[in-house]
Amino acid sequence: MDTSSMNAGELSTKRSRSNSEQDNSDSIKISVKQRKVTIDVCDEIGIDVLLGYSNGFFGTLIPYSTNYDSLPHSIRAVDFNNDSQLDIIVANSDTDNLGIFLGYDNGSSMVQRIFSTGYQFTPYCVDVGDFNGDNRIDIVVVNYGSDTVGVLLGYGDDYSSNSLFILFGNSDGTFGNLTVWPTGLKSRLHSAVIGDLKNDQKLDLTVTNYGLDSIGVLIGNGDGSFGNFTTYSTGFESQSYLVALGDFNNDQFLDIVATNENADSIYIFLGYGNGRFQNAATYLNQLLSYPSWVAIGDFSDDSISDIIVSSS
Repeated sequence: MDTSSMNAGELSTKRSRSNSEQDNSDSIKISVKQRKVTIDVCDEIGIDVLLGYSNGFFGTLIPYSTNYDSLPHSIRAVDFNNDSQLDIIVANSDTDNLGIFLGYDNGSSMVQRIFSTGYQFTPYCVDVGDFNGDNRIDIVVVNYGSDTVGVLLGYGDDYSSNSLFILFGNSDGTFGNLTVWPTGLKSRLHSAVIGDLKNDQKLDLTVTNYGLDSIGVLIGNGDGSFGNFTTYSTGFESQSYLVALGDFNNDQFLDIVATNENADSIYIFLGYGNGRFQNAATYLNQLLSYPSWVAIGDFSDDSISDIIVSSS
């Protein structure tokens, strides 16, 4: 099963450190294109790009500023403006905005274009996909400091809601206006992943509600709108951190894995293929391991999905 969205040629790994409610996080994005590998790295005031030579070696770090004290927390590489060049989007958690760097064919990128997420929204995670079926790449962002889900349509450069929201793309590097869905007071959205949970060829959203000890599912209607927000508990004071999707029981339906930072555990929700999920199966980590980032892959070459989890 193809569980990716618009960027199936990419492999991403990230690392983070938790400090109370505010993370100062580093993340690494690895993008594979035309057999060459580019590594994009976040630090506290910008991103660094390493251009690959196709032989396991890389060039000198190329820094791009995301502005002072921006604390970029998440990064993706994708072609937003249909010029066959990879562009970069980064969530700047401490300056409450998204930065987009449009790429050139020599591997360089221009100064970032800023999209505000609203005062004290603290954007934590970005992902990309086509939510309204127009073959244009859209952006979803998780705002840790807010409690709603929103969709942006048309043009706009200032937004005024607490939200996890989606920017709808115009295929030229510009995006649109905001529509909002609530996710619950103090939900503290922490991560999001995109996938077809209902097997209807429409993209759906799964998020972690760090403050409510749960994950949330939004089923997409294929036109940029979503159904009701359905939550699944991850346990009392578990502080669900990150979600990923995979088919763990080979039934051709997507399942959900969530890391629970404060409970030293991961939860697996097996999917029915209709947007609904079974009660969670619990797998415990080592005491005080604080599991955070999670990735899915076939590490034993047996055509069965495996899970890798990082500890803080």
